[in-house]
Amino acid sequence: MTQDGEGNIWMATFGGGVTRLGPGGKADHFRLINQGDGFENKIAIRIYYDSKKNLWVTTYETGHLYLYNKQLNRFETFDESLGDLMSIKEDQAGVLWAGNAQSLIRIDQLNKQHQYYEIGKTVRAIYEDRQGRFWVGSEGGGLVLFDRKTGKIAKRYSEDEGLSSNTVMNILEDSTGNLWISTANGLNKFNPQSAKFNRFYESDGLQSSQFSYRAAIQLRSGELAFGGNNGFNIFYPQRIRPRTFFPRLVITSLRVNNKDLSPDLDYEMNGSGDITRLTVPYNEALLSLQFAALEYSAPNKIQYAYYLEGWDKDWNMTGNTRTVTYNNIREGTYTLRIKSTNAEGAWNTVEKVMTIKVLPPWFRTWWAYLLYLSAAAAMAILYIRYKTRQAKMKYELQLSQVNAEMRKAELESERMEKEVQKAELQKHMQNTKKKKRKERLSG
Repeated sequence: MTQDGEGNIWMATFGGGVTRLGPGGKADHFRLINQGDGFENKIAIRIYYDSKKNLWVTTYETGHLYLYNKQLNRFETFDESLGDLMSIKEDQAGVLWAGNAQSLIRIDQLNKQHQYYEIGKTVRAIYEDRQGRFWVGSEGGGLVLFDRKTGKIAKRYSEDEGLSSNTVMNILEDSTGNLWISTANGLNKFNPQSAKFNRFYESDGLQSSQFSYRAAIQLRSGELAFGGNNGFNIFYPQRIRPRTFFPRLVITSLRVNNKDLSPDLDYEMNGSGDITRLTVPYNEALLSLQFAALEYSAPNKIQYAYYLEGWDKDWNMTGNTRTVTYNNIREGTYTLRIKSTNAEGAWNTVEKVMTIKVLPPWFRTWWAYLLYLSAAAAMAILYIRYKTRQAKMKYELQLSQVNAEMRKAELESERMEKEVQKAELQKHMQNTKKKKRKERLSG
């Protein structure tokens, strides 16, 4: 619905065209008929009254953009090339924008040379804030900050940045510059300066977590109203206070090797009943934990993360999931850290910390390694002794061979000496005989 400058209330209906309710209570019905082919568009999606007192209506299912002709008191097709528009909005410069199933469109009212900018998802909401930032709410693509000068997406905010749902229905702004964004799953308060989201759900008092398209308005009182599946919510934004309380985080269940914690296991607890140390054998290193932050008013707004130092590379963000399982952890000492947020999404600096020691199998214990070392040392000693004995035997054999060679040489020397002596004796005897024979002859 919208109201024109004359006090008429105009209503776009799903299946019934447009109805005008005059100040006196008289109702008039208008059919949306395309002058080109005579086709009637019964599904009116948006009705919009701009600063130039033009009244626009977008339609769906081979729908066209219609403009009200006050002189003829009827709606006429503005441009047949513009079809199935899901949103329409005039910016502060008087430029008319619209959105279809995948694009943001800058409508050229004079020459009809429209410009299309790819968004990739259906454009459900268009809003320009007080700072001149241009926002686009998409169905499945989150919240988009669009730069009209470059014609490009400057920033996209999705569930990864804290938006409660990637399907944005409506966008409004409060007096302090915060954007209030209704989605398919919750209402969001967004601070464009800090880029921080505060999420609200049915547990916070919303009519439901599901909101509707085209169902949002800022009242003259400053209140904001958002409609959804079970009615609508109306509130003063400045009265919505953030939660600063950090709920206590507790481990609600701990199972080792698919069995509940038993006194047979080696573990320690502090005065608060929290397990601070756990020791398990290597063949039972299958750990399952459940944990919860004791926030009862909005438990679905609590986010969790865990990190097993020595095993994980970084924090594991689980969203609202409150379980963690580790399989076949090798022997060693680890530190399990679990943390949570409060209902506003701020992370608590106080973490749940547990030291986990996984014992090695007997063949990888310290005494097993000592046994291995002793056996290796004994083998080394035996080997050294064997090599020493072999070297000694080899030396003795070589020594005996040397002695034998020397004895042989001595014997050969003695034999040769005897031969020389024998030869000299024979020579002496021969000389003696010759001398005696000579003496006989001369005598």
